[in-house]
Amino acid sequence: MDDSLKYIRVAVEFNTRNLYTYAISEESLGKIKRGSRVLVPFGKREITGYVEEILDNKDTNGYQIKEISFVIDEEPLISDDMIRLCHWASEYFLSPIAFFYRCAYPPGSNFASSLKIAKKEEIKVDEYFPLLSDKEKELLNIIEDKKAVTVKSLKKKYNFKNVYTLISKLREKGIIESFQKIGKPKISEKLATIICRGENFDEAENRAKLGSNQLKLIELIKKEERVEFSIASKITGITHNSLKSLEKAGFIKTDKIRIYRKPDYEISTEHETSLKLTSYQAIAFQKIIEAIDKAKSTVFLLHGITGSGKTEIYLQLIQYVLSKGKNALLLVPEISLTPQMLSRFRARFGDKVAVLHSSLSYGERYDEWYRIYNGKAQIVIGTRSAVFAPIGNLGVVVIDEEHDDSYKQEEIPNYDAREIALKRAEFESIPVVLGSASPSIESYYKAKKGEYCILSLPERATGIPLPIVKLIDMKREKNKVISKELRETIQESCRRSEQAILFLNRRGYNRIVQCYSCGAILTCRDCSVSLVLHRSDNLLHCHYCGALSKKPPLCPLCKKEKLKGIGIGTESLEAEIKEILKGKRVQRFDKDALTGKKSLSAILETFKKGEIDVLVGTQMLSLGHDYPNVTLVGVIAADQELNFPDFRAAERAFQILLQVSGRCGRSNLPGISLIQTYQPDNYVLEALKNHDYESFYEKEILFREKFKYPPFSKLINITFSGIRQVEVKKTALSFKSVLKEKISSKTVQILGPAEPLRWKIRGKYRRQILIKYTDEPQAVKKALDEILKNEFSRKKGVMISIDVDPVNLL
Repeated sequence: MDDSLKYIRVAVEFNTRNLYTYAISEESLGKIKRGSRVLVPFGKREITGYVEEILDNKDTNGYQIKEISFVIDEEPLISDDMIRLCHWASEYFLSPIAFFYRCAYPPGSNFASSLKIAKKEEIKVDEYFPLLSDKEKELLNIIEDKKAVTVKSLKKKYNFKNVYTLISKLREKGIIESFQKIGKPKISEKLATIICRGENFDEAENRAKLGSNQLKLIELIKKEERVEFSIASKITGITHNSLKSLEKAGFIKTDKIRIYRKPDYEISTEHETSLKLTSYQAIAFQKIIEAIDKAKSTVFLLHGITGSGKTEIYLQLIQYVLSKGKNALLLVPEISLTPQMLSRFRARFGDKVAVLHSSLSYGERYDEWYRIYNGKAQIVIGTRSAVFAPIGNLGVVVIDEEHDDSYKQEEIPNYDAREIALKRAEFESIPVVLGSASPSIESYYKAKKGEYCILSLPERATGIPLPIVKLIDMKREKNKVISKELRETIQESCRRSEQAILFLNRRGYNRIVQCYSCGAILTCRDCSVSLVLHRSDNLLHCHYCGALSKKPPLCPLCKKEKLKGIGIGTESLEAEIKEILKGKRVQRFDKDALTGKKSLSAILETFKKGEIDVLVGTQMLSLGHDYPNVTLVGVIAADQELNFPDFRAAERAFQILLQVSGRCGRSNLPGISLIQTYQPDNYVLEALKNHDYESFYEKEILFREKFKYPPFSKLINITFSGIRQVEVKKTALSFKSVLKEKISSKTVQILGPAEPLRWKIRGKYRRQILIKYTDEPQAVKKALDEILKNEFSRKKGVMISIDVDPVNLL
């Protein structure tokens, strides 16, 4: 054993729960501690790892221990508190700790390596060609034209399969060599050149040889003292070469400073000052600030009807927290869908606000992260990943629309930002505010049991009544998409110069393309879903993998010219409304209509100005929008939400329909929500008609209790996926067998393995095992942890994903 080397245990960015031992020099050892990032060799590549443990000594048992490549961070960028939170999340959600560390580090800052191959210089390929297979020859021809080729490009650009086998054979024959190329992080600091006076500045004006642009710059510096080069260039036309000659003569000096890339958001002037709270708002506000003052980790469920002023409470709570020298974290379900909320916070708090969400560029996210880390922002507003923001000295955590499923991440690491936020607040002894007009069943159940403190806002802040909700029985409409009543109400709304919102939670023109001769439905080659016809590009879209294809002229099965589009989407609804309202301004508002970074804000701003009469859209319409001239909401197909094959379908339907109905009647103009349905007697719609969350909850909780669904049990969904269907099925059966040996409790049910509704996604077949348990959560998780670390630590060909507290079982 080399005494000059020490050893560390590292969590690598790979889907494994195990830690790996690496050697490290004594010099490098002095630069690291727990949580530090290191680049390590792992298999055929080098990946980012996180130091978990520094070993006193290590008996190598004669094995060759790989040495780390280098230390990325000499000081961890995450605090001990964040390391503690990441460990809790890893244990609770049974996802690798390295992935949670990655969530906590600056986005885009990881190093990565790529495997490259090249032909050996001394090799003459012609001599080897008779000994090679066709694929080996093809690979060599590509390599000969280039100095070196990445394996990634061979797989993606040149569509090579089994590329590692080919590389291995060519390497054994001595024809090629392979090596790792370590790439730089995607993002780094952005630096700007600052120009100021030099030692000889006063002599500059007397130099006759200076150009006009240079003289303009001298005059600009006289006025401004310091100016950024990019600004100076626009004003004076100065070039880099002209700048260098001025600097060489000592007329000016330049320096590099860091600048932050900031997201471009509009700031409202309507909400710069605090509004007077209603009596209900004031009671809620007072109870929360008492918990803030006492540093208690109380959880408040702020149950307020649509328009009740929850956002104003958030604003004033955060203002109170800042006055106490503390910071605040506000989580929202989809930041890009709530420009009004962000605008209000910017107006009230200015640059104290930092924003974190996936729609920002990598550079913007990187710099916003560092603004928070460096203490330049005291308020963080963001989507689920913002729960890991490096903001210290927190005073309050607010989770807006706490019922929203987008707080749950459904890819590795599978985590629920709500649970992590609650645990973070508990660790830091601060209150959490969960806000919603339609709380999740689990949250309301906890409030009823006294685990959460419930605060009610039963009235709109303006005193304006809630909109009338009317159910339209579509059984009487003879298969019409838009009922007579809804059609006439839309027309009347436009005649009064009022605005309407039409909700249909399905994108595209036709949801299905079917042959009406043999009945075949066009489906995605790589996913077990039907293809959706979009008229905007006249292509068939898969909404799961993104594949595009042309609509065939003939049915692929029976070869007849009988293909027909069935089912309505937002595109066809938009077309029908335009036909009904000739000359009126109709705009679609869904993912496909947003063609650029600012298109969402542009559409909403146009709607706010009254330049759109009818907005047709999906779930994007339901949250955070407040437009005083909207008097009508039309729900085209409520049954699509009700009939989803999931135990949460009723809850989701009530929540989304309540939210979208609440978009109208928010000013002195009365509002009406018309909901088209074939099930007008459904208890969800009956409760919705009366804006009665309580009656909905009472019926829904009985169903949950009867069938032992959450909150009366806990769920863990285990998904197996791979390109070989037989191997996936075999692995799932084997996993269940091992699991049953480790868990024998009667309070634990192991269901499956079974094919989910979406049994194939992106070319990978899927099987699921569902664990339902009412007791012994630690025993269940311990058994799964042991299996993942031992029997199934690295199962080749099959990906195993653990989803604790799943929100989607499809």
